Amino acid sequence: SALPPIELVDGVNSIRLHRRDLRLVHPVATSHGDHIMRNVLLVEVRCADGTTGWGECGAPDDPGYTGETADAAAKFLEEHVGSALHDRDDIAAGMVHALFGAIDRDASVRHPMALAALEMAVLDAQLRSTNTAFESMFGASPKRVAAAGATIGNIGAGSSLDAAVADAQNAVSDGY
Repeated sequence: SALPPIELVDGVNSIRLHRRDLRLVHPVATSHGDHIMRNVLLVEVRCADGTTGWGECGAPDDPGYTGETADAAAKFLEEHVGSALHDRDDIAAGMVHALFGAIDRDASVRHPMALAALEMAVLDAQLRSTNTAFESMFGASPKRVAAAGATIGNIGAGSSLDAAVADAQNAVSDGY
């Protein structure tokens, strides 16, 4: 990465995990049932220069399509971040997989979403520390506004294509 590593406030104590229940605006129907709530794992990285970076773990509440859950991701990070960052004062996003691989060679296979959340928090901190827009890393012009998306659930029992189309049209009229 062209970005310099960030200096952590206090090594391992610079990484904080936050668990939050996120109530969905509308229920989402999936093959596993209807969902009205999502348990979210957020990773916070605090830098010595006062910058904070954030990453969200995409692991679901239940082990449906993946064996990794938000709870398993949190537990993995809680148990291993100390060993992975032992005696480190700085870190860069590109180092995350190697640092965890050094203590658990299967980490990126068993906990890809946990590592991605930490990696994104570190990258966010690197970008903020250097006042660099994410899209500029790909040669694009920085934008100050990001388009928001909406999730429309599966069409299943008790639902129809017409209902899904209506949900999509409502989301668009709401600004998504």
